[in-house]
Order: sequence, then structure tokens, then C-alpha cells
Amino acid sequence: AVALADEVDGGWTAGISLTANTWRWVSNEFSYHYQRGKYEIGTAVFAISSIDDEQEPDIVTDRVGLITRQFEYNLLLHLRPPQSRWRPYIAAGPVLQLLSLADAPIKKPAGPFKLGAGNIGILKAAFDFGSTPPLDGGGIFQLGLQYGAGIKFRVHPRITVRADFRETWSKDPEFIKDSYTKDFFSEEDFAVTFVPVGHDAKFRQQRFTLGVAFTF
Repeated sequence: AVALADEVDGGWTAGISLTANTWRWVSNEFSYHYQRGKYEIGTAVFAISSIDDEQEPDIVTDRVGLITRQFEYNLLLHLRPPQSRWRPYIAAGPVLQLLSLADAPIKKPAGPFKLGAGNIGILKAAFDFGSTPPLDGGGIFQLGLQYGAGIKFRVHPRITVRADFRETWSKDPEFIKDSYTKDFFSEEDFAVTFVPVGHDAKFRQQRFTLGVAFTF
């Protein structure tokens, strides 16, 4: 018997956003964030050669980096008018995530994507409809919902400092389930039975950022 389990821990994030102050109280924000966390996978192998010969399980764990590339749109609702130097706000909107492992990088871009369009090539290579397992370097695309709040402080007519908290709520990424299926054991003469154990909650990523904004 083989037991596989994984765990995700926090890290750091960096990003850039473009905010269009379309209306007096409402703004449209488009963002890209690069988030780096930790992914740990554990394997336990239980071997029994006979009923009376039960061995201790062989447990192995490994930790690598978890990368989340996140494209976001948020609708910002301000609680104070534009003339105020302090402008608290709340935000909500959809996100598109691409999750991958740092030590199993997304397939490298090929052909004309090698020069001058590296990011496009990475996204094109990753968007392979699941043909590459996540633990072998494939990416997991998924949609999510983001919400949060923050506050802006205008230190200059064209310079603003912002503190922001966001939480992204999405489906649990199935790194193990999408990598090890019955096809993985197809070449062996085994009768394979899978017993999946689900998570108690959805995948939630939280971040707190401080930044500087320039007004044009």
C-alpha cells in the first residue's frame, strides 16, 4: 500500500496593478501577481510479505517551491471621496491562476517563442489541457474569487501609498491526483484501488502588501 499526501505553506509575493478611476466612488483594477510558497509531498509505503510479517512504513518527504502566477480583476468601492487623502476601500473580483512547482518547471517555450516572447511561450506550453502531470512540470489552470480591503494615503498629488489585504478562494489544486492515476500503473500487473481523501475546505491564499502608486 502507498499513501501520498501534500501540504502548502506560505511565502512572499510581488506584483503590479493598473487602476482606472472610472467613477467617483468606483475603480477598476487590473493586476498581475507572482506568489512564491512552499509545497511538501510525503510518501509512505506499507509492505507486508505475510500476515505475521508487518514492516514499519517507509516514509519519505520532499519540499520544493510552489509558484502561483495570478491575473486579477477587482472592482474597488471607495468609502471616501477622491478629495480625501485617506481613502479606505473594499475589493472583489475574479482571478485566473497558474500553479506550478519550482523544481519541476513549466515546459520551456519552443520555436519562435524562445526569443522576445518568453512569457507568452511559457503560458502556451503550460496550457496543454492536462497532458503533462503537475508533478512532472505541468501547470494547473483554475479560476478563483478574490476579495479584500485596503487603504490609500496620498502623500503627493501624484504619489499614493497603499496597504492592502486580499484573499483568493479557489478549488484545491490536485497535484497528486492529476499526476498519479490508474494509467500510471497500467504497465504493471496490479489490481489498483484508489482511496482519495478530500480536503475539508477550499484552497485559500492570503496576502498582505504595501506599495506605492503613481497617478497620471
